[in-house]
Amino acid sequence: MTRPRAMVHVLYGFFFLMGAETYVVNPLIPTIGRAMRVDAPAAAITVTAFVIAYAISAPLVAAVATPRRRPWLVIAGTVMFAVGNLACGVAWTFDVMIAGRVLAGVGAGLAAPSVWTLLSAMVSDDQRGRVVGYGVAAYGAGQVLGVPLGAFLAEVVSWRLAFVAIAAGFTVLIPPLVVLLRRRYQSSGSHTPAADQSAPQLRYAVFGALVLALLATFFVQAGRLGAYSFVSSIAEMRYSSTTNDQGLIGLAAGLGAIGGSITAGRLCDYLTRHTRSALWASMGFALIFMAFAIVSFATRSPILFLVTLVGWCVAGGGFYSAQQVFFSSQSDTIRQSAIAWNGTVMNIGIAAGTTLLGHFALGGTVFIVAMAGLATVGIVMLGASLAVYARSRNPVPDPLVAVR
Repeated sequence: MTRPRAMVHVLYGFFFLMGAETYVVNPLIPTIGRAMRVDAPAAAITVTAFVIAYAISAPLVAAVATPRRRPWLVIAGTVMFAVGNLACGVAWTFDVMIAGRVLAGVGAGLAAPSVWTLLSAMVSDDQRGRVVGYGVAAYGAGQVLGVPLGAFLAEVVSWRLAFVAIAAGFTVLIPPLVVLLRRRYQSSGSHTPAADQSAPQLRYAVFGALVLALLATFFVQAGRLGAYSFVSSIAEMRYSSTTNDQGLIGLAAGLGAIGGSITAGRLCDYLTRHTRSALWASMGFALIFMAFAIVSFATRSPILFLVTLVGWCVAGGGFYSAQQVFFSSQSDTIRQSAIAWNGTVMNIGIAAGTTLLGHFALGGTVFIVAMAGLATVGIVMLGASLAVYARSRNPVPDPLVAVR
C-alpha cells in the first residue's frame, strides 16, 4: 500500500507539537511558580494535571471511537490542545493555568490514540514499523527541540510565549487536518470493522497477550523513566554538572531516543516480514536498557556515565516504539483501545516508578536493584505475552471438531 505522504507528514507534525507541549512545562515550573505566587510542588501540579487528564480520557474515548468518529476526535482534540495552551499562555490565575492543562490533557486523550490508529491503518503490515518509529521520533524531536526553545523564550521574552507558540502551532495544523481527514474519509467510505468472529478461546488468548504486554509496559517504563527522573540530580551530585551540562545531557539522551525509535521501526518491519512479533524487539531493547542503566548508575566515570546513558536512551526509545508497533498491529476492533491503554499504563508506571525509586538513596545499590527489578519483571511479562500470543496465532485444533 502506498502511504499518503501529505497526511503522514501532517500527523508527524502533530506528534512533534505534542512532544514539545508535553515536556515544555518541566523547565518552566520554577518560573511559573514565581509568576503565580505558588511554591514549586504546587507549580508541578501543572504536569500532573495534564497526565491525569490524558490517562483517564484516552481509554474512555477509545472505547467509543469508530472509523466514522475518529477524524473528528483528532480535530476536536487538536482544537482542545490549541485552546488549552492558549489558556495557559494568558492565564491570570493559577486555577486558569490548571484548567488549561486539564483541557490540553483531555485533548491529548481524544486525539493521540486516534492519530496513532489512523497512522497505523494507512500502511501495510511490513511498513507499519517504520511509520510508527518515525512518529515516535517526531514526538522525541519535539521534546529535544521544544524544551530548549521554550526555555529560551521564557528567558528572553516570557514563559507565556512558550505556550502561545505551541497553541499557534496546533492552530496551524487544524486546516490541513480537516481537509486531509475529510478527503480520506470520503475516499474510504464509512467502513465499519466487522465483528471479531474468531473462536472464544482465541479471543481470550489475544486479550491475555495484550494484558501481559501492558504489564510489561508498566514495569519497564517504571524502571526506565522512573529512574531517568533522577538523572539530573545524580549528575549534579556526583559530577557537579552545571545547567549547561544538564542541557547537553538532555540533548544527547533525546537524540539517542530518536535513533532508537527509528531503529526499532525498521527492526519491527523485518520481524513482520519473517512472521515474528514486535514483542521480540521489545524484549531485546528492554534487556539492553537494563544493562546500560545498571552500568550508568554504578560507574563513577562521567564519560562512561554519559555513554551508557545515551545507550540506555537508544534502547528506551526502541522499546517504546516496538510496543507501539505491537499494539498498532492489532485488529481494527481493538487497535485504538490497545494504543490508548498503552499510553495510560505507561504514565501510571512512570508515576509509580518515580515514587518508588525516590525512597532510596539516588544511584545507590538499592536504587539500582529496584530499577533492575522493575525491568526484570517487565521482561518476564514480555516473555509470557509472547508465549500466549504465539498460541493465539497458532491455535491447537479442537479434537472434538476434528472428530466431527
